[in-house]
Amino acid sequence: MIRSLLLASLWILPLADQAFCQWYGGGYYGGGYAGGGYHHASTAAEGYARGMADVIRSQGEANLANAQALSGYEDARAKYIDNRNKATAAYYERRKLRDQYKAAEKEERAYYRARRTSELTPLTAEELDPSSGKITWPELLQDPQYDQYREVFDKIFAQRAADGIATNNDYVIAVNTSKEWRQVLTEKRDEYVFNTLRDSILFIRRLENDLSL
Repeated sequence: MIRSLLLASLWILPLADQAFCQWYGGGYYGGGYAGGGYHHASTAAEGYARGMADVIRSQGEANLANAQALSGYEDARAKYIDNRNKATAAYYERRKLRDQYKAAEKEERAYYRARRTSELTPLTAEELDPSSGKITWPELLQDPQYDQYREVFDKIFAQRAADGIATNNDYVIAVNTSKEWRQVLTEKRDEYVFNTLRDSILFIRRLENDLSL
């Protein structure tokens, strides 16, 4: 529609201007019009032509302004949509990071919890020889840096095998040693494979639980 009005303006304006020039140059200089600069329309037809030219010119200018405003609106809308899409992408990225953080946090709690006592399975004869009290340690727990913790459990279980029962004091020492050892392992969690670390912590808990049976 804007294009049609602009084309109409280009077609009518020359006709209106031509009518005015014919009137102005066709002999109406007499009577003091030319000399006095008196330029108002002398006929209804000429006045109508000039009026139509002004109206169409004004309409064309208005249409041009509207077209420019519409173009600006479309640019603003395009920017709005682009910003909204970026905001949506950022939201899902933040949610993904949040879910990853929660999963890591849940996994970290598992290090401390390992397993509830009621879920601890008894040690097998291959893991703990009941006649001698000899403990077959998991590979990770055989590391020399954990010698002091292994020695505590080796001594307590060997003594229990000899006496047939562990004292309350031995149990308290085992519980404290177990807690300290598991804490050290948890702090080194970035150095070990998760399943290996989990099973090692669980093994210590099972030793502690065996003394309470």
